[in-house]
Amino acid sequence: MPKPTMIAGLAGLADLYDGFILDQWGVLHDGRAVAPEVRACLERLQAAGKPVVILSNSGRRAASNEDRLADYGVDRGLYRGLVSSGEVVWQSLKSGHQPLLRRLGRSCLLLSRRGDRSVIAGLDIAEAERAEQADFVLLSGCDAPDIGLDDYEQRLRPAAARRLPMLCANPDRVGLVDGVAVFGTGEVARLYERMGGLVHYVGKPFPAVFGAALAALTDGSGPGLPPHRICVVGDSLVHDIAGGRGAGCGTALVTAGIHARRYGGALPDAPDDADLEALVRSVGVTPDWALAAFRW
Repeated sequence: MPKPTMIAGLAGLADLYDGFILDQWGVLHDGRAVAPEVRACLERLQAAGKPVVILSNSGRRAASNEDRLADYGVDRGLYRGLVSSGEVVWQSLKSGHQPLLRRLGRSCLLLSRRGDRSVIAGLDIAEAERAEQADFVLLSGCDAPDIGLDDYEQRLRPAAARRLPMLCANPDRVGLVDGVAVFGTGEVARLYERMGGLVHYVGKPFPAVFGAALAALTDGSGPGLPPHRICVVGDSLVHDIAGGRGAGCGTALVTAGIHARRYGGALPDAPDDADLEALVRSVGVTPDWALAAFRW
């Protein structure tokens, strides 16, 4: 298996790519703050004329994610667009262009984080109180660790018994809450599959969101950039790196995110070669590049 090339920061990649697709959590912030070096790196990319699009597996819509980044001090002018899996789901349900979504029906059992309804707000979609009233399950988030997988199994059992399809708007299998790893929304979807349910995923590593991100890089103002001239920067081998490779893009792994637990929470200035190689082998996905944190 090939090995990723270690780099100190994005300065070594700026001349190799025409644009960048960045993950949000684990690359730009840790759920609490944005490091000064992150903003400085975004400013350097902007000065170099390299468009940036943020691609997130958040089940919330794009505007909600943009507001959070603004609260952290990342101005909207520092990136060209933000694509979230929740936004792609909302737009797809609104347009109904995809045959699959047209077949889902107009009544959903919504499972979200902290009761968020943004993924269906303004749509001709009714929220069912019980699975018996629903045409499909819409999973946009979960309340781990407050609600366990056993609780979700109880909630989903009636839906699985009726063979309701599930639309999952956040495939992340692992999340971090206050620095502690918990199961992610994608793990709830996998539970539903084990219960016999059919799940349709929207988000990384699946192609639709990468297509949306590549389109957002040019904002409709010109011809699209060829994928091999785009670098996907993310902290998850399973979601960011595998998805970026599948889209034909270059890939760079930030080890200070979801995989930081492998390094005991104390990351050196550069990832340890042996640890990184072992991680890559265990997952079976190799990034082109690896760096400890998102910096210039």
